[in-house]
Amino acid sequence: MPTHGDDRILDAANVLATQPLYILSTAGQELFHTNMLFWLAARYPEESASVFERLGIAISEAPKNYEKVSREHKNIDLIVEYGADSLLVIENKIAAIATQRQLDAYEEKFVGKRVKFALLSLMPVMSPPPPWQEVGYQDLIDPLRHTSNAIRASFDSQLVEAYQQLVVTLVALCSAVAPQSSDEIWSLKKETREELSRIRVLPLVEKMRGNLIASHVLGATSLAANAGLSNSLGLVEYFSGPIKGTRGHRRGWQMQGDQFRLAVSTGKAKKYSGEKKCEVRERLVESLYLEHFDFDALACGKSMLLQDKSTKGWVGYNPSFVYRFRPISHAASWSQIKALCVEATLRT
Repeated sequence: MPTHGDDRILDAANVLATQPLYILSTAGQELFHTNMLFWLAARYPEESASVFERLGIAISEAPKNYEKVSREHKNIDLIVEYGADSLLVIENKIAAIATQRQLDAYEEKFVGKRVKFALLSLMPVMSPPPPWQEVGYQDLIDPLRHTSNAIRASFDSQLVEAYQQLVVTLVALCSAVAPQSSDEIWSLKKETREELSRIRVLPLVEKMRGNLIASHVLGATSLAANAGLSNSLGLVEYFSGPIKGTRGHRRGWQMQGDQFRLAVSTGKAKKYSGEKKCEVRERLVESLYLEHFDFDALACGKSMLLQDKSTKGWVGYNPSFVYRFRPISHAASWSQIKALCVEATLRT
């Protein structure tokens, strides 16, 4: 029998919402957590050695003071310089997934140097290829506890203890968001969304849910879907590369709220871009890509993409986006949603 995970998610979210460090982090989750690691490395290198050991610096290699700790240098979240020209490069992801292209670009910045690369992630991810080492936030829980006990200054020790509890709670929320069975219902109830919004946890939950779908698509197709937020709603999407012979046209799909969309972006060509060119874009898309908008061709969507009079026309937004959509049944399960997104990606 289909089940909802709403109560499980709300229980974990309510615990998270009581923690002041979480409220302080909501303006920028990844920045907050990376800044905490920066502070530990710069202020307490010896006491936090177990944290950075888990990230890649062996205790035997750790100096009493790191030579340099850098934030956002070369667009890298955190770089720790230690020993004889040795570097630890950390890419930090809270509710997002690092793409292979992104990791490759970071590697290219350190060619010829002695570097260890750590991908720190709250979400479960596919193991990155060498030289990257995957580290989960759950792997930092015990080292953070050890660090808190090692710091003598009472306030700083309490701060690290509070941060460790924040990590414990975030890991618990991540686990709660993930479906516990294949037939668990995908959609969140209206009252669940309202309560998550009230306690300021909805954006994080939305990102987590979207990235679980994107991660599944990547694992099933080796193609990278994107997940994020738009207008306070979680958004998952995949678009092809530029179509040959066009000026940047791309085909793809989006899922947001209770809509599943098939879409085309017409690129940056001025004769199709902008508010006044809406009908021109729609005629172009209809003439070139009408077969892309055949929802009936998606076998996985037949049982959960609903017919609706309002979905027959073209919809879009400026400067270059045209789509059609079908409402998603509120009875659709996680497994059905995953299968639909994989099929739509491969078809695109």
